[in-house]
Amino acid sequence: MTENIVLGIDQGFSSIKVSSPAGEFKFANTVREVEQSGNLFSLGASNVMTYEYNGKKYIVGDEASGKTDYYRDIKYLINYAPLMVAAVLNKLKAHGITKKDITALSVGLPLENVGFMKEYKDTLRSFEINGEKYSFETIFGYAQGVGVYADYVYNWGKNIISPSEKGFIWDIGENTMILIAYDGYAVKKDGSRQFDKQGISAIYDIIRESVRKLIEREPNITDLRSILAGKKIKSFGQEIDCQHIVVPAIKKYLETTYMSIMDKYKEQFSGCDKVILAGGGSYILSMYIEQVFNKHNFFITAPNAEYANVRGYRAISTAKLNKIG
Repeated sequence: MTENIVLGIDQGFSSIKVSSPAGEFKFANTVREVEQSGNLFSLGASNVMTYEYNGKKYIVGDEASGKTDYYRDIKYLINYAPLMVAAVLNKLKAHGITKKDITALSVGLPLENVGFMKEYKDTLRSFEINGEKYSFETIFGYAQGVGVYADYVYNWGKNIISPSEKGFIWDIGENTMILIAYDGYAVKKDGSRQFDKQGISAIYDIIRESVRKLIEREPNITDLRSILAGKKIKSFGQEIDCQHIVVPAIKKYLETTYMSIMDKYKEQFSGCDKVILAGGGSYILSMYIEQVFNKHNFFITAPNAEYANVRGYRAISTAKLNKIG
């Protein structure tokens, strides 16, 4: 492929989301050292990709999911960012996109961690994996939530937004919830904030005990994610449906966590025109949020909402490059 491109990468605590000319995709933000992931016995050779980085070999992404000793914090994001970028580029090879086609990376970090952006970008500037050198001269960085706003302005909302419009981006992740205030064509620092441990993982805590009784074992993180996604989970050879537990828990979460935030910042919310929901958690909440708050046409869910940030990163960075060029 000869066309130069901007590659959007949103490294969240639970998954890596990517926006490229080949479309959007995601995989688990998980790494595991090869020594920790071997089989006791296998009838065939493994076709799982391994990545050697800083003297250790890792499996990256969905294949590495399961028990892991890595605690997810900003240092985790920084330390393993090169592995994630290498995994992204490995997946893009099937679409004819290689690292030499990339004009720029466009990345994001949680709002409260943007102070680490320089360190994050420096980590990605140049690294070596599997003996192959990676180098990216141009890297754009944004706060999560700002990408959602950029997606609205540059993509699906470009014919809707007006200079006088005031609103909030409500970016709902697994661990964090981010509010980004905007006024017309500008994001406002005043009114923007991050709420840690108030993403949809808070729903896991509400349902955990009921699920444990139902499946007769302690649910792991994969179980809880699957349940919130509407899937059945296996226990002792049976497929167990837990949706009767989930719906009341979602409503309880909205009535407590969200209502307390809405009440605390009532003046700001009452003065805005809309709230745009985005992030992976917005799928789960959007079905019930109007029922709980009784505010019709006030909450709007971004199209394909879990990719709104990364689409926005790519859109705004492409616009900047075009302006420079």
